Amino acid sequence: MADIDGISQQLEIRDLGAKGCEVIVTVVNESEEQLYVRGGVVEVSKDGKDLGRHRLSFGTNDKIELGQFEIAHGRFHIAVEGGVHDLHCRAQLDCSRGDGVETRRISRRIKTGTFRRQP
Repeated sequence: MADIDGISQQLEIRDLGAKGCEVIVTVVNESEEQLYVRGGVVEVSKDGKDLGRHRLSFGTNDKIELGQFEIAHGRFHIAVEGGVHDLHCRAQLDCSRGDGVETRRISRRIKTGTFRRQP
C-alpha cells in the first residue's frame, strides 16, 4: 500500500509449520528523497490473548537508509504452540525524511485454519 509520502509498506505472515510463523514487514521508498527507517515493533495477539510488543529485526543496522525504490525487510518469528485460530499483528515503523520522525502503522489478521496444529 503506497501513500502520498512515497512510502510503500506491506505486512506478511508466513506459516512455517512446526516452527511457527514469521512476520515480515516490507518498506519501499518510492520517493527520490532518502528515507530513514529507525526500526519498528510488532504487537501480536493470538486468539484474543495479548502476546506483547516485539522488536522487528532489520539485520545488523539500527537505522536503515533507503534511496529511491530501495527495499528493507523487518522480521519477527512467533512460536505457535497448540495451533492458532486468530493471529493478529500490528506493526509500527519509525521512518523519517530528514529531521522529523514519523510513525507508520499497518495491521494484518490471519484467521482459522492457516496455522496447523502439530502432533
